[in-house]
Amino acid sequence: MRSLVHADARLAERTAAHVALAEAHRRAGEEDVAVWHSALATLVGDPALVPGLLRIARRHLDRGDVVWAHEVAREAASQAGAEHRAEAFAIAGVAALRSGHVQDAADWLRKASRSGDDALRACTLGPLVAALTLAEGQVPDDVLSPYLRGGRPDGLPPDAVAGVVTGVLTAARLHAERGDGVSTSQLLDTATFLASWCEDDATPARLALARSWAAVFGVGERGVVPDVDLGPDHEAALQVSRALGLAADDRLDDAAQTLASVVASLAPVRDGGRWFDGPDAALTPLAEAHVRLAQALVHLWRGTLTRAADELAEAAFRLPLGLPFAGMGVAAARRLDMMTRGVVGPVATALEETCASPTSRPVRLGLLVDRAMGAAFAHHVTQAATLLELAAERERPDSARMLPLPGLDDVEAWVVAGRHDAAQRALARRRVDAKELPPSLRSATLVRADVSLAAPEDLTAPLERATRVNRTTASPYEHARTDLCAARALVRAGELQRAHGLFLSAIELFDDAGADAWTTIALDEHAEVVRLLGGPVPEDLTAVVPGVPGVLGGGAVVPGGTWPAAPRAGSMHAALGVARAGVEAQAALRPAPPDACRLAVRESDVTDEALAELRGRWADELTERELDVALLVVQGASNREAADQLYLSVRTVEVHLGRVFRKLGVRSRVELTVLAHRVGR
Repeated sequence: MRSLVHADARLAERTAAHVALAEAHRRAGEEDVAVWHSALATLVGDPALVPGLLRIARRHLDRGDVVWAHEVAREAASQAGAEHRAEAFAIAGVAALRSGHVQDAADWLRKASRSGDDALRACTLGPLVAALTLAEGQVPDDVLSPYLRGGRPDGLPPDAVAGVVTGVLTAARLHAERGDGVSTSQLLDTATFLASWCEDDATPARLALARSWAAVFGVGERGVVPDVDLGPDHEAALQVSRALGLAADDRLDDAAQTLASVVASLAPVRDGGRWFDGPDAALTPLAEAHVRLAQALVHLWRGTLTRAADELAEAAFRLPLGLPFAGMGVAAARRLDMMTRGVVGPVATALEETCASPTSRPVRLGLLVDRAMGAAFAHHVTQAATLLELAAERERPDSARMLPLPGLDDVEAWVVAGRHDAAQRALARRRVDAKELPPSLRSATLVRADVSLAAPEDLTAPLERATRVNRTTASPYEHARTDLCAARALVRAGELQRAHGLFLSAIELFDDAGADAWTTIALDEHAEVVRLLGGPVPEDLTAVVPGVPGVLGGGAVVPGGTWPAAPRAGSMHAALGVARAGVEAQAALRPAPPDACRLAVRESDVTDEALAELRGRWADELTERELDVALLVVQGASNREAADQLYLSVRTVEVHLGRVFRKLGVRSRVELTVLAHRVGR
């Protein structure tokens, strides 16, 4: 309505309306709103209104209402004289920064720095450093240099010294996010020295928060942050650092709860109506973007990929999600797309194209890993491994660590490519790099490397370690990757029946996690194993998710041969062909079982009493549906027959059967039937 009225009204009519509104609000006791309309009613500006406008802008800023703070501060700047102009520039710049409009923020804060006195320039140093970094991609250390040359902050009042400390701490945090651990440590030491000249309570709290923030990226140790009320944005940053620290200790549920509490108590709820409606204090968009991105990362590490992707996409439409953690939002959006879809989607593409720092370390290295995943999905395993090695080589030894994003195992990729020398080098590098990962992710990564590199005759111990690791892995996605890695190793060893159950487990867990791209790979590879085992490929398994083929590859054991007997590198079907030859050759060396044994497996005569006893014995280990499937299988039913009797899809029966195999410690239908006969005696 306001836009329609303004479009048709003459300047004189708009001015008269603002004059009338100012008088009405003044009579209602709403002086701040009256000042605003008075300012809009002036034709040539009125410097006398500027102090009131600045008061209103600061009040909006303190409440987290940065949109109105920016608009009011701009109006103040347009009417201010020399006395108040620099302050108006500074408020407008801070409001723009906290909104996520970093280019505008850099422009306003530069004006404030040029126009203001020494004290104002010092107080705007932190926001200026942040705005320039987020807008240009590099931390502007030269902006700090004039304040650090003398070593002592002589000639500056205490509040100005506190501003310099804030600027140094801001630069330290930004350097940590971008991987420069050396600069981070030096700036933290400088800030600690300068803080001794500050007498306020805020500076020690900001210093402790900066140290905790740097510790998240592997620089220094986490400490206790003093409990000082410095506003919602400070509280949000504190809780984000705590949550990421908890996640690094594998306390992912606690991390998720910490961030959920921040959202519940500090996320803004405004109706867009009158001024100062809503909460007295709320997060600004930039602070909320940090919280929401941290939430998405925690869900990603927990293996709930669908929820992580949904929350990240929802936040991307409202918040400057490409700014926090040196563009980690861009890298996380791309990675989630590759894990769930196999291709980069529109939200990630939009974030990437609008990213202010496309060459930052998380974005640059994340892109290499994404390209490696795409190459692996397309059977170009050597290319994938090469890209992973390139990403690893670009890491500096003195770098601060990045927040981890699950990707692709370089050791397995080199094994699949037939390059065991490169796989051994990758493993040596992985053992060093994995020290920076959370314990469960580190264990899963290293055990997959051991399984991939193990010779067939030495697979038993690595597979047992993988089983133990999976028991402590909370993420279904990491569990699924370990099962898939083990299944591929068993296929290379010619043990297709054991691989069959692990493929089923990986399919189920990938599906639970929402990793549809990986589900497609596991389904495709499992279908080939089913064909080799001589059974029909369930139609539900081959068309659940269309698109990307799998990447199994590698060698297989052939009687009288050597390991690895690698076929064409990266070819799943070639590897399975070698596996088929190995299985057939081994089968030819074994005596054929008597007909009675074959009939005992397919046409098992299990009495009702035995079935009742089995149900009672297995009830504590299996769910009701798993029991139904198991009992039908031991009676000789095929998966299709069990599906028809239970009104389930064949795929669902396959999944339940895989769970039965794992829980009862068997590897095949034959072993399950033998176990049933043993229990039923």
